[in-house]
Amino acid sequence: MDEYLILLPDDEDAWERLSDDGREAVHSRHREFARRLQESGQVLTGGAELAPSRTA
Repeated sequence: MDEYLILLPDDEDAWERLSDDGREAVHSRHREFARRLQESGQVLTGGAELAPSRTA
């Protein structure tokens, strides 16, 4: 089985300015993406938000 890594880059400053509702909207789209992958027979084996780059 092939495996792929999916990276979803974004603007960290814009993310931090989002309201809780705005962040929930983004997370909802990610859940929808995962649901559609699963429906098509794909297996999503992980997922995590990276720490901000300023903490590197």
